[in-house]
Amino acid sequence: EQAVEKDLWVSIILQLVFTLPFSDKLVFKGGTSLSKSFGLIERFSEDIDLVVDRSFFDLHGDLTKKQIKGLRKKSSLFVRDDLTSHLKAAMVSYGLDEYCTVVPEDDGEGDHTYPEPRKIDVYYRTLFPLNEYLQPRVMLEIGARSLFEPTVNTSIQSLVTTQFPQIDTGFVSAHTIATATPQKTFLEKAFLLHELFTSQRGRSAERKSRHLY
Repeated sequence: EQAVEKDLWVSIILQLVFTLPFSDKLVFKGGTSLSKSFGLIERFSEDIDLVVDRSFFDLHGDLTKKQIKGLRKKSSLFVRDDLTSHLKAAMVSYGLDEYCTVVPEDDGEGDHTYPEPRKIDVYYRTLFPLNEYLQPRVMLEIGARSLFEPTVNTSIQSLVTTQFPQIDTGFVSAHTIATATPQKTFLEKAFLLHELFTSQRGRSAERKSRHLY
C-alpha cells in the first residue's frame, strides 16, 4: 500500500512540475523515467530526477571550468529559490498544500555552499503506518550539468490509474513531459555503477541495487 501511495504522489508532483512556467527547460530522467514513461522496468517510484537546460542560464556548448562553477551556483540557487517557490504555489493552487510540505535542501559550507544537483523533499501525509524503508517523502533531484538531449515527449500515469482506468488520479490537464531517452539513462546508470564500484564508495553501496535493476 505504501509503495502505491508513494507512486501516486510521484505522479502528481511530476505532473505539477511540468506545469511550471519554465517546464520547457526541464527534462525528466533517471530510473523512475524507465518505469513511469516507458514501462521498461517494473519498479516502484521513489524519486524524481530532473535536468535544467543550461541555456536557461545563458550558457551554451562546451564550458570552461569557470563557467561550470558558475553554472553549479546558478542552478543550485534556481532550485532553492525559484523552482521551490513555484512548486509551493502550484501546490496551493491545486489544494495540495494541506497534505504535503515542500522543503529544499539547505546550503552547505565552503566548496559545497551551493549543492548541485540540489534536492527538494516533498513530505506527504501518509494514510498508512510508517515504513522504515518507504518514507512518506518524494525527493526531487535537480541539476544542470547533464546533457539536455536526446529527449522524447512522454506522458505518465499513476499505478492506480494504470490498473483501474476508471479512477482518474490526474490533478492537472494532460501535459507532455520531456524525458531522456532510455539509451541515455542506461549509459548514465552504467557510468554511476562503474564509479561506485571502482572506488572506496563501493563499500557503502546500500540502497544502490535499484541502479543494477
